[in-house]
Amino acid sequence: MRWASQITAEAHCNVMRNVKPGMKEMQLESFFNFYGQQHYFTGRVAPYLSICGCGPSAATLHYHMNQGILFDGMTMLTD
Repeated sequence: MRWASQITAEAHCNVMRNVKPGMKEMQLESFFNFYGQQHYFTGRVAPYLSICGCGPSAATLHYHMNQGILFDGMTMLTD
């Protein structure tokens, strides 16, 4: 649990550092996954699958489409 929590916390910070309006949700997810792969050599094994939703999708339970676009001022969820 500590290992997963450490990777997850750092990966969330990586998303926040790199996010910009106009990005797709799938790009946010890739920032999350890439961090673990590059810094902890997780490969295809992640602590858990990331949910990245923008706007109305941010309130959708177990959202997994990750096709929306983040606009300036829009709510973003990374889980």
